[in-house]
Amino acid sequence: MAKLDDEQLRNRNKNSQLQLGLERDLNDLRTQVEVQAAKVRSLQSNLRDEQQLLKIGGGTAETVRQAELNLKVAQLEADRLARQIQTQQRSNAADVRELGYTMAIQNRAISELAGKLAQATISAQDGGVLTWVNDDIGGSVEQGAPLARVADLSSFKVRATISDAYADALHVGDPVVVRINGTDLRGTISTISPAVDKGVVTFYAQLEQDHHPALRSNLRVDVFVVTKGHHNVVRVKNGAFYQGGQEQAVFVVKDGKASQRTVRFGDSNFDYVQIVSGLRQGEQIIVSDMKDHLDTPELSITE
Repeated sequence: MAKLDDEQLRNRNKNSQLQLGLERDLNDLRTQVEVQAAKVRSLQSNLRDEQQLLKIGGGTAETVRQAELNLKVAQLEADRLARQIQTQQRSNAADVRELGYTMAIQNRAISELAGKLAQATISAQDGGVLTWVNDDIGGSVEQGAPLARVADLSSFKVRATISDAYADALHVGDPVVVRINGTDLRGTISTISPAVDKGVVTFYAQLEQDHHPALRSNLRVDVFVVTKGHHNVVRVKNGAFYQGGQEQAVFVVKDGKASQRTVRFGDSNFDYVQIVSGLRQGEQIIVSDMKDHLDTPELSITE
């Protein structure tokens, strides 16, 4: 860029020198024209004198012819100088135009380079934190390739994946729960990718508290999609005891004893299991894994 600017400064200086040189040449020609015009006037006067002397017998016809020849030659020279001035003026204009074209081309080159330099200067339209920069110095960059990434820490969205076996259960607007170190943040599915990659579907969730202090860029979290909801039901804490079936035996705790009872389950989520029948509100059960005691109908509980 600086080299082009220097060349343009030299072009402007050259233009000034050209203008001065052309004006000097024209002034020299104008001076020669004036000198030649004076010479023509002198020869015209001399011819009149010779013609007058010839009339009174003081001159000769040869002298008059010589004076006429000298005048004709002087007039031809004057005409030549006049034409030379016109030619010089056209030549000067052509030289000025040519240098003007050169300067215009240089101006366009400078403007194009300035535009490229402006595009090479990367600036984010929104505030944020720089999280990644392409540090391949000297490498070529294809059009549209990322050069840097900026994270807007004032709000976050969640990118989640789920097995394609559950793809039909996903719908835009479904509620989700994002669990971060014991903190649950609620939101809804905003976008679902139509493509399946390596057996998983990608979807995005918009959080109700998208600026919660627990959120961080690229933080790994657990995302639970809520596909169905129930109200006013009996439920128990989900634990190792639950084997995922609709009906199974559990151990109900009462008066220091744990007795087996068959319980029918409904829907479940990451925290709770719905009780359809077999348990009443307020009853306690053992939620740890009790598979090794399924052949025992009743156990004594000791402290």
